[in-house]
Amino acid sequence: KLDIPKNTKSITLELVSNNPPDIYGFVFDGQKGIQVDNYSIRGHGGSGLFNISSKYIAEQITKLNTHLIIFQYGANVVPYIKTDKELAYLEDTYYKLFTKFKYAAPGASILVIGVGDMAQEVDGEFSSYPYVRKISDAQKRAALKAGCAFWDLLNIEGGLNSILKWSSSGLAAKDGHFSPKGQQLIG
Repeated sequence: KLDIPKNTKSITLELVSNNPPDIYGFVFDGQKGIQVDNYSIRGHGGSGLFNISSKYIAEQITKLNTHLIIFQYGANVVPYIKTDKELAYLEDTYYKLFTKFKYAAPGASILVIGVGDMAQEVDGEFSSYPYVRKISDAQKRAALKAGCAFWDLLNIEGGLNSILKWSSSGLAAKDGHFSPKGQQLIG
């Protein structure tokens, strides 16, 4: 634990070791109020979390006094899920991931945010990916089966092809990424 003065603008950490440790991040939390820690994996479907020991996850959840875990994965797999067999595998993967964290954090609530709408261009026309609704439904089934809450982003947006309206309104790109204004609205 370090007492960092409020006016600190930068910190440099240098590690010297023959055996470098695994570092997942640094925590710069205050002593009171709500603290938000983000374990962001850009361009990832979430399965990399299986590589972290359940014991380590449980220890960190206890140390950080975590009460709410939010998962939002799926957008990066939408273009690649093209069969019901792939969808079933994805649903099972999410169920196992949510269950892993449920056991590691029995006192915490877990919220799963479903995949949002994403459009693809076919013959010059944009429309939702064929499996986007099925992926959202699979995430919901996996979440509820694991005892987690589910927030249906796709329905909040307006359902299939809603990303086209969000895009034309400047709230998102057709690939599903929200603009800052869209992020604020969804938040």
